[in-house]
Amino acid sequence: KMSEWIRAGVLVEVSSYPPNGDVPTAADLERAVWILVDEYVRLRDVLGVSPHQLLALLPRSVPSGWPDDFVMEKLSSLYSVTVPDYVRVAGDEHYPAQRRQKRLSHAAAALLGGTMTTDAQKNHALLNRKIRRVLLEIPSTRGRLWSVRERFEAYNTQFR
Repeated sequence: KMSEWIRAGVLVEVSSYPPNGDVPTAADLERAVWILVDEYVRLRDVLGVSPHQLLALLPRSVPSGWPDDFVMEKLSSLYSVTVPDYVRVAGDEHYPAQRRQKRLSHAAAALLGGTMTTDAQKNHALLNRKIRRVLLEIPSTRGRLWSVRERFEAYNTQFR
């Protein structure tokens, strides 16, 4: 059924996958997205406005570890004592990694498609709300994480 939807154009595959099909695992993509989100909030100087619902999805540990300058872990720890309803689902045995990764693949894009006030922001290719629609059309979590990673890389590059 899904292949029929893809052929009909209802769902789309990620066109930028490597030609050899060597796509990283969802766990590797999740780590890459978090590192880029971390860089994004530091570049934009919006550390204090990172939604705690998004930070609740931050894995407690990753195989390769976090970079030394990674601030999301510190922010999550701060939220755990200052935000009354903050619950970090990562590591919860009843909350599988696949579910967390799926939620991240949708939630991280919300940072890029936030409130837009000027016409330039509304028409910006990376900030446009159409991103959410495009992401919803990607059938796999890994595909959405790949696409979100690409968008954060492109956006962060503009501010480095």
